[in-house]
Amino acid sequence: MHASAIAWPPDAATLDYLAALSGYVLMGLLCVAGAIGWTQRRGRSARRAAEKARMEATHARERAQTADTVRSTFLATVSHEIRTPLNGVIGVLDILGDTPLDTEQRHYIDIATHSARLLLRVINDILDYAKIESGALHLYKAPYGLYPAMENIANLYLPLARRKGLSLTVAIMPHFDRSLIGDEIRIGQVVANLLNNAVSFTEHGSIVLSARRRVRRDRDHIEITVRDTGPGMSAEYQRHLYSPFQQEDNSTTRRHGGTGLGLSIVKLLLDLMGGTIHIHSVAGRGTRATVRLPAQWGERTVDWPCHAGRRATVAVSNRLLRPAIQAWLRKMEIEEVGADRGADLSIMDGSDGGFVCRLADGATPSIHALAPFLRVLAKAWRGEADSPEAGTAPLGPECTGGPDRPAPLFQSTRDLLLVEDNEINRDLTLRQLHRLGIEARAADDGESGYTQWLCVRPRIVLVDCHMPRLDGYGLARRIRIHEMVHGLPRTKLIGFSANATQTDAQACRAAGMDDYVPKPASRGSLASALRRAGLAWAWDG
Repeated sequence: MHASAIAWPPDAATLDYLAALSGYVLMGLLCVAGAIGWTQRRGRSARRAAEKARMEATHARERAQTADTVRSTFLATVSHEIRTPLNGVIGVLDILGDTPLDTEQRHYIDIATHSARLLLRVINDILDYAKIESGALHLYKAPYGLYPAMENIANLYLPLARRKGLSLTVAIMPHFDRSLIGDEIRIGQVVANLLNNAVSFTEHGSIVLSARRRVRRDRDHIEITVRDTGPGMSAEYQRHLYSPFQQEDNSTTRRHGGTGLGLSIVKLLLDLMGGTIHIHSVAGRGTRATVRLPAQWGERTVDWPCHAGRRATVAVSNRLLRPAIQAWLRKMEIEEVGADRGADLSIMDGSDGGFVCRLADGATPSIHALAPFLRVLAKAWRGEADSPEAGTAPLGPECTGGPDRPAPLFQSTRDLLLVEDNEINRDLTLRQLHRLGIEARAADDGESGYTQWLCVRPRIVLVDCHMPRLDGYGLARRIRIHEMVHGLPRTKLIGFSANATQTDAQACRAAGMDDYVPKPASRGSLASALRRAGLAWAWDG
């Protein structure tokens, strides 16, 4: 084999070929280098852009958080500054309404009270809607009782219903012998908005608030329904039912007032709580609003009394009220019989759409153990504390609604201490407590309150949450630490604030308080808080 020889030096053609090849290689290398450089520059540019975007996003998030904080603080401040003077106005009107007045004066008091509460409702609607829309409203879950919650709400609207000649009935089935876990204030707000609409727009007839337990898809739910015989709503309006600032027409606003935010707030609150609302309405025939909420059960709170062997007749025509009464009787093992069977107890229609309970003449002493049940029954379904008929003979004096005059709950001022920095509200609250039969001591700030607590050791302390020097939260923490260090029995601490937010309620619990009352605090809400603090009863007129 012979190796082919390469001519050297190369000829011109070979040189041209090698030169061209070198050029191509050089161009390729230059292209690769350029591509690498371009990629690196683009990568650096992309990293710079990403870093810039990240920083902008961080700054935007910080600005949004700052704006939310400012908004929340502003809403809380506005709420507090408006509610504080309103608390004084409504409280003084409440006290003035209990003084001897002629018909004209009482009419003026009613107008002023209604106007103040209407203003408060408008303010609450606007502030709550703003808080929900901004994400500043948070739910607070705690055990609560459905019966007292519904009763308290119904009692708020009973005076207006009476003035309009409407029947307001509360028909709650006996399904709730355990407490419920949830945000009682916000659930109450939902029901209050629905009741407010029903009472405001209904001119003739009746309103029924009912509640029962339902099982849907193997899950427990609470079903709360408000029915009215009002004007109903057109199909066109129902398509925009939950839009803010919507009412049937402008004349509705002029006649009934309001912002048109009520149902919008209801829908937003129910969305937060995992609930639903369904409204069925026919123009000219009334409205039925049904709310369903997931039920989370707490501890057993009601021990139903057993009255086996007792008999009752039920002659109540209200088709919603009658089955509820029958269910309560069955729960206590009271047999329902005809009117000719010699019943121990008769339940019949009342004059105002409610019912009347009467014990039979000559009933044995043991049947008089039913008296507390009758009082609660009449109060719950009539929606009132003092029924003119529920306590008539032959029920006897033990079944009357309550004392005509405030009776003292405590023997001395050592039992209750009020800590409030606002002079007007301090004087007002002392007068409200006096109307409840309570003579309380008072301190004008947290430091003074702590000193008095050390000296007097009251059973209950009512403390304003927001005060100079030492606020209510700080006072509560001091008291709890002192009790723990010295092994003292626990003082009942009740906080109240004009902010009326769940943040305040949570802060009260975190500071060691036992309860929370939002301002404006009516005499009834104070009485309820004192009952929850362990009093056997508190007169609330």
